[in-house]
Amino acid sequence: MEAYHLLAENRTSASSFQAFGTSTHEMEERQNGRRGGYKSQCPKCTHQHYIEDCHIHHSKFQVFFLVVVLHAADAGGFWFQNSTQNFRSATEVLCIKLLLLFLAAVHLFICQFSDGKVMMEYIGATGKPVTFSDVPVHRNIDCFHFILGFAVDADPSGASQNGIFSPYWTSTLTPSAVQAIKADLPSVKVLASLSGWSLGSKKILRWYNPADPMLWISNAVASLKSLVLEYHLDGIDVDYENYPRNDTTFAVCIGELITQLKEQGVISVATIAPFHNTVWHYAELFRRYADVIDYVNYQFYTDRVTQPKIYWEAFALRAAQFNATKLLPSYEVNGRGIQGDAFFDALRLLERKGFDVNGVMIYSADASSSNGYYYEKKSQEFLLNSTA
Repeated sequence: MEAYHLLAENRTSASSFQAFGTSTHEMEERQNGRRGGYKSQCPKCTHQHYIEDCHIHHSKFQVFFLVVVLHAADAGGFWFQNSTQNFRSATEVLCIKLLLLFLAAVHLFICQFSDGKVMMEYIGATGKPVTFSDVPVHRNIDCFHFILGFAVDADPSGASQNGIFSPYWTSTLTPSAVQAIKADLPSVKVLASLSGWSLGSKKILRWYNPADPMLWISNAVASLKSLVLEYHLDGIDVDYENYPRNDTTFAVCIGELITQLKEQGVISVATIAPFHNTVWHYAELFRRYADVIDYVNYQFYTDRVTQPKIYWEAFALRAAQFNATKLLPSYEVNGRGIQGDAFFDALRLLERKGFDVNGVMIYSADASSSNGYYYEKKSQEFLLNSTA
């Protein structure tokens, strides 16, 4: 996952869009910002949309909300009035309708604004013959994401393939294995992580500026669509960890890739995995395409913080760079950063400091096999017992 190559801060400049001479009007709108602005977090909710469209966004939701709950109340009142032979007064029926209206409103609010408790688990990157069924998934967890490591835009020699991705995760994680775990546990989703640090121990993988960015996007969409269909995947995770000093294409290429995959209904989930040396590339990506990015799997263990207080400070810093509601705390099993039960002390401290801990990312299932998946079990217990 991690990288140690120090990079200068590089932000994609507006001039880089000149490479997209054949871009569509829709892409230009996304890149340059409709009506002169970028999508940003709405002051009224956690959704990403154009601030000038705020009243439209919320009025549409309010109309939808009203229609649904009124139908629920009418249906419930009709059932109540006709479910007994005894006459019910208009007052009694009205009380039942109001109660059902309230319950429907509460349920819809929860469904609209809460993604529940989420686990992220990287798996299959080391070559160990790990399987999905090895990992304990609590049946009460709302969503457990397995993240396959990795799908790589390179051949076995490390030569780039211009957006054509191939799977390099361990051979035990087969399409039939994905089907089986999802059939057994409906809360499970499976994602393919893109790139990673290296192929083996020597072939370092790097983002490169494609000669034809539009062709790279087209190839990537086609190859990942094929991979999603073959492996029954639900989404992708982006984990590029090395960049050229003059990176001018990462944010646009990856942002458009995610956007097109979601618009075509190929994937439903997209996550990103920055760390301290790559944070500026991902911050630029997130600034432009936050509306199609569901979670930020920031690699806090690369910050090498070992105490809960320092972990909280690091989390607060990254929450300011990314949306705090999408940022997940992370842990590396038998690795760097905070270790042992101090990690759970850090999670409790985050909650005391006002952060909602609704998810945890762990790297990785391959290493957890040596300790009986202690951190997966305890992380899920923490999330289920949390009041956030």
